Amino acid sequence: MIVVYKNFFRNRMVNLSKKSVQHFLPDAKFYAVSLFKHSTDEYASQEPLDADIVNCYRQTKWVLNNNRPLDTTVDSESAGYAYLGNARLFCEGLNFVYEEFKHTNEKVLMLAEDHFFTTGETLRELTNNEFDWSYGTWTNSTDVNGSILCFRPQALSYLLPIEEGMGTVEPYLEEKITLQVDPSKRHRLTTRHHLDYHGDGFYTNSSEAMTTALKDAGII
Repeated sequence: MIVVYKNFFRNRMVNLSKKSVQHFLPDAKFYAVSLFKHSTDEYASQEPLDADIVNCYRQTKWVLNNNRPLDTTVDSESAGYAYLGNARLFCEGLNFVYEEFKHTNEKVLMLAEDHFFTTGETLRELTNNEFDWSYGTWTNSTDVNGSILCFRPQALSYLLPIEEGMGTVEPYLEEKITLQVDPSKRHRLTTRHHLDYHGDGFYTNSSEAMTTALKDAGII
């Protein structure tokens, strides 16, 4: 499986999440699309990404300027928490990932930096099921948790790249992708519904919380 992180100045989280995936999928190939505002020099203060992560930089069109931290132990205080325009942020990342891998039909797992796993059940589900589009849900059976998307790029070339529209990501990706994919070609994850991750990691915006959980699980 190809695993790609949409990264916006959260290298530490990417490294932690990668370790959780690699624990369960040792043969996975890891990539990061690291978004910058004006220059790649902006990453100089970040810890280096692990050497087995292939990194490519892309300039983002969308910058959060709400003066909130990107990594905090209080989720509600983070920059992206409940951001009403987050559809375009996730869709931009999805478009960059699609552009990088549009010539393959291998499964591509796109993760937000803070999305991680502690039991591996989600990754087993992605490995053992066939689909063109797999997603976690938020409020119903077809809307989309933007922090975990798995798809076959060639198979979805009729939908991607996607318009980077306004609004919240969950109903936006539901309308633009989920409902456009034949139900027989999509897979709804049983381990991701709203904030319930069924014990396989949990929703967070904190590298500190990720570190504690991964240590408790014996992964790091």
